[in-house]
Amino acid sequence: MAHSAIVMLGKLLCHAFRLTKNPEYLDESIELYWGILKIPHAQHFHFSAIEGLLLSLIVKASTGLDSTTCTKSLTGGEYLKGVEVSSVARDDSERFM
Repeated sequence: MAHSAIVMLGKLLCHAFRLTKNPEYLDESIELYWGILKIPHAQHFHFSAIEGLLLSLIVKASTGLDSTTCTKSLTGGEYLKGVEVSSVARDDSERFM
């Protein structure tokens, strides 16, 4: 039950970002979704967490938020500094052509 509450909180934070444009809400939702993926025995919630994580990342990329405002990384508790989502996506698309 706690895992579903975390997923719902992530959705709420993403929605709060849309209303307030405060990037801290979006960053927190990304952290929550990523955290669900790290929890042992939470496999039943991985689909919802991945769905929410992708949505939050797409919203972040589409709003043009400066990537240098991110201070945390999805891998070690800190966001990747200086990595732009658009440049990563462009590199991946060129690789498959």
